[in-house]
Amino acid sequence: MSEQDDRPPFSESELSRATSGEIARFSPEEAAVDGRDPQTGQFLPGNRAGRGNPLARRVALARSTLLEGATKERMTALADGLFDQAGKGDVAAAKVILSYVLGPPQSLDLVQQVETLRGLVLRGFAADESEDDQ
Repeated sequence: MSEQDDRPPFSESELSRATSGEIARFSPEEAAVDGRDPQTGQFLPGNRAGRGNPLARRVALARSTLLEGATKERMTALADGLFDQAGKGDVAAAKVILSYVLGPPQSLDLVQQVETLRGLVLRGFAADESEDDQ
């Protein structure tokens, strides 16, 4: 472990500024001391607060490995298996198929709101037409 890693991730002034609700604005002098690029405010390489996600490489490797193995034939076989299971009464398989084919279910409240708005709009058009007739 280097000496830089032994330090706490934030200084007392950084913590007080963050907890006071101030918007972090950095002068070029502060940015240089703080490990930020004076022009953009982005973390510079080696900044102890800008390390990023430590598992990102492992997740990216796992994802790329899965994508390499996901051939059209394998995906078709997987879908066929899901459809077979759903046809035999497997509720979980049916939920997977429906969630990807139809998308997540809309709440009834949203549907009711749309119908209410539709009715108001139609009534508004009807009222405009009756005023035009007079």
